[in-house]
Amino acid sequence: MVAGTLKIHKYHGTGKNVAPEALSNFDIVLTTYATLSSDVSGELGALNQFVWFRIVLDEGVQLLRCVIIALSDPKLTLIS
Repeated sequence: MVAGTLKIHKYHGTGKNVAPEALSNFDIVLTTYATLSSDVSGELGALNQFVWFRIVLDEGVQLLRCVIIALSDPKLTLIS
């Protein structure tokens, strides 16, 4: 791989308007967990058409949201 030659596609919103076979032209496909989940659970989703080498999920925002909800519950105590 030559530096600066990675082909990246944002598969979200209007970026989903791409033929499934066109996704194979990209080195990296970026999407959201919700989009991935939706595509994989349905047979017609473009992301469901491939055997992926690697999927990286970063749901730190979801985890933070859960912590904030938990800390706002007066019945729970944070132990440090």
